[in-house]
Amino acid sequence: MPGRAGRLVDFQGTVWLFDVAQGRWEEGLRNRALTGGDRLSTGPDGRAEVRIGSTELRLGPRTELEFVDIGEDRLVWRLAMGSLAWRVRRHEIARETELRAASVRVRAEGPGHYRLDVGDDVVWASAWRGSLRVDSGDQLVRVGPGRRAEFMRPGSGPGTAVTWSVPERDAFSDWVARDEWRDDELAAARAGYVSPEMTGAEDLDRHGRWERHPEYGVVWTPLVVAAGWEPFRHGRWVWHARWGWTWVDAAPWGFAPFHYGRWARWGGRWCWVPGPYLARPVFSPALVAWFGPSGPGVSVGVTLHGRHWAPLPPRHAHPPPPRQDAPDPRRRWPDPHGRAPGPEERPHPVRPPRSAYPIEPMQSAQPPRAVQPPQAAPPVQPPATREAPQASSPVRPAPAELAERPRRFEPGERAPRAGSGEGGERLRPGERANREERQESAAAAPAPAPGRARVPESMRDRPRERQQTL
Repeated sequence: MPGRAGRLVDFQGTVWLFDVAQGRWEEGLRNRALTGGDRLSTGPDGRAEVRIGSTELRLGPRTELEFVDIGEDRLVWRLAMGSLAWRVRRHEIARETELRAASVRVRAEGPGHYRLDVGDDVVWASAWRGSLRVDSGDQLVRVGPGRRAEFMRPGSGPGTAVTWSVPERDAFSDWVARDEWRDDELAAARAGYVSPEMTGAEDLDRHGRWERHPEYGVVWTPLVVAAGWEPFRHGRWVWHARWGWTWVDAAPWGFAPFHYGRWARWGGRWCWVPGPYLARPVFSPALVAWFGPSGPGVSVGVTLHGRHWAPLPPRHAHPPPPRQDAPDPRRRWPDPHGRAPGPEERPHPVRPPRSAYPIEPMQSAQPPRAVQPPQAAPPVQPPATREAPQASSPVRPAPAELAERPRRFEPGERAPRAGSGEGGERLRPGERANREERQESAAAAPAPAPGRARVPESMRDRPRERQQTL
């Protein structure tokens, strides 16, 4: 699966996108992700702007462009008809890019701004800035800055005829020039916290602000959002033949924060955490966690037909995407920070039903409703602490004279030996053993509660007899 993706940034008039999975043309969708096999077509009044990392493409009216390959180290497009302007900002991207039209192949020698037009049996290659190399099959032509070359292959001629002129100025070139000034201003003001090869990064500075989080480092916060806004709520899901379910956000800046990095709550609002700086960040269809109909409770997220999803927090493991069709071991969902998927990663068995995500124009689509958090059960009251029952009348300690007065012994009784612990009263057979058991039980009994006097053992044993003796 490619780690680089294109984006349909904006369009005017009639623009169509060919859905490979459906095998038909559908209306264009802003923030739609693009990859190899996708095709764009504009009507007589249509214009479209596409971004692939730092590379900008603009399609004029009556233009059809096919993205043959958008890979890690290769960008190949085919212009079937119409006008295309593209701008390359880096040397390494220029070496990876190839544009095909009719029987010619065009490559940029370095950063620059170029234009290609395709008519009936004729191709015009123009260089506003920079230089192009055009291979017509029978000759290799270099088009320098401020030059325009016309390549025509006669039907019965021996080779390709080349005619030179200056770049044409028309309504399409004026539109491209105006947007070029805007792009230069945005590039000059870019904060540089993320790589320019992150598709959609050009919109972050003018639609939000950068702050430093105490735990996650640099984070980005959108400036203008609706009350109660949450990520992955205002938009729609579309099925892509290459990636599966892919999120398309409704915000004008809604591409990079939903296909790279993570979202987190901070200070009562949502902020986007781009993660560590990577020269070539890896695209993901949607950084969300999916929950089944009876899965864990979701306090933040949305639901359709019993399926729930919520944005992944920072440093959270990236789950595989839900599937639409049979398992395909080649289909991977790459980690946003460049981690290569291991062999143990397999497609997730849970997938949202296709009917859950209708395909209608975004302007008329209602945003999915937020999942209401489950009603919390009433808190369980701790059982009331039972107080120890109070005695009706406190036990009075024995009088001091009762404990100190010497005891009289009856005739036949012998006095106890000192230190023996034996009582002086006369014991019947078996009574000594019972007395020892009662003494051991009294020794093992817990200490009396504070505030209650301890009754002398002698009074507990024979209170009536002692009182009679006294």
